[in-house]
Amino acid sequence: MLRRLLLSVALLAFASVALADNITIEVQYPYGVLFNETYKIIGEEFQKDHPNIKVKFRSPYESYEDGSQKVLKEAITKRAPDVTFQGLNRQRILVEKGIAQSLEPFIKEEGDNFSKEGYHAAMLNLSTFDDQVYGLPFSISLPIAYYNMDIVKKAGWSKELPRTWDEVIELCKMIEANVPGVDTMFWGWNITGNWFWQALNWSRDNTMLSADEKTVNFGNDTGKLAINTFAKLAKECKMGVDHTL
Repeated sequence: MLRRLLLSVALLAFASVALADNITIEVQYPYGVLFNETYKIIGEEFQKDHPNIKVKFRSPYESYEDGSQKVLKEAITKRAPDVTFQGLNRQRILVEKGIAQSLEPFIKEEGDNFSKEGYHAAMLNLSTFDDQVYGLPFSISLPIAYYNMDIVKKAGWSKELPRTWDEVIELCKMIEANVPGVDTMFWGWNITGNWFWQALNWSRDNTMLSADEKTVNFGNDTGKLAINTFAKLAKECKMGVDHTL
């Protein structure tokens, strides 16, 4: 089963608040079922270090799409949260519309301590636009393959785990033949970025758009190879459709 945690989010500051005796900041994030406990702990620990700042969490967004739509609407009425967690592919529109605020003044104030916290260039580049950092990465992940080793063994696979897509298909066919009633493979595809589809392109150094952003690149030979690989996996591993995810 090839899966990826769709938790790639960026932290964007929407209001630069002058220090005062008591401050309340409003924070909003997506996927409460996954993150409620995490943010509860983060909020409590933050307030221990900054007792004059109260963290108020709004009800979680249903998804990244819901989050970006709400911020775009709330910005019109000046009701956007002070801090929002957005998908990496949802940042740019907030920057271009002047909603997201540059974090450069805060980074400068932190000085050397900022880099020591682990925010190196590769991480900051994910939220950098026009040489300005607008967000901090949180819960960044990559596509990962998980194998049910009990099923793999029952299928009779005795070699090293697959390292190519053809080997993945070979394993699927062995599972189908030797472990009846088991779905051989699951590969996620949904509206939030279509991460696996992008990964197939990026793995061959193929960007989704040309450098001038006027032409889609996935119509080239590499893009066609990516979508054909996706189709081959779906057909030969006989993947079903699960609309609940």
